[in-house]
Amino acid sequence: MNPPGNPKASYYEGGPVGAGPQAWLEGATQRKGSWWEAWAAWELERSGEERRAPKRPGNARYAALEPAPGSYVVDRPQPPGARGQPAAPAAAS
Repeated sequence: MNPPGNPKASYYEGGPVGAGPQAWLEGATQRKGSWWEAWAAWELERSGEERRAPKRPGNARYAALEPAPGSYVVDRPQPPGARGQPAAPAAAS
């Protein structure tokens, strides 16, 4: 992934949809730069007016589940066999 400003960056766009990866690549156009700029412009065309972030998460209809960043961010993978994880296969002797 290339961030904006990388002079070596390029991406492809516009190939035929559903024709398979090779046909898509052959029909696509290579563009210089990062796709981020094109995506940001596309998104801005479809976005509404900017507004201030809410002071608190959630609203009257949807309560916040937990404080940010959320437990899914800090959850650590468990070793095989722990908490319902499949056990690692036995090593061959």
